[in-house]
Amino acid sequence: MLKYGNDRVVAFNDAVLRASDEFGLTDEERERTIPSGNMTYVRNRVGWAITYLVKAGLLYRPHRA
Repeated sequence: MLKYGNDRVVAFNDAVLRASDEFGLTDEERERTIPSGNMTYVRNRVGWAITYLVKAGLLYRPHRA
């Protein structure tokens, strides 16, 4: 996430796509949902990664949706 957020604004969906590409996830892995079925694992993990990087002061979230 740090790699993509360096000095520019990156949309969450773009971050998910870039992370999926970076890790070479298959279509099946990209579509796999968490047990609640509300979202995919990759979206969930990217969201948590961003949350903790913001808390650590390594990323800046300019506004909330």
